[in-house]
Amino acid sequence: MNLLIYIVADPPYNLGKDYGNNHDLKGFDEYLDFSKDWLTEAKRVLKPNGTIYVFMGVRFISYLYNILDRELLMFFNSDFG
Repeated sequence: MNLLIYIVADPPYNLGKDYGNNHDLKGFDEYLDFSKDWLTEAKRVLKPNGTIYVFMGVRFISYLYNILDRELLMFFNSDFG
């Protein structure tokens, strides 16, 4: 398996926008489960010294920090907001 050096992600922000073919609105816990699922998969394909860049709205960034730092044991460097 080829592992990735970096990943750039811009996941849905869960703001309730209707895109015509997709409505960006999940329940709170459902959105956190969704986030944990894709972050877990990202970690799986990332090299141990790789980097993931995540674009995220302010509503859920602290929860993503918790998933990355506490649950997936990844180092959270900074937030450029």
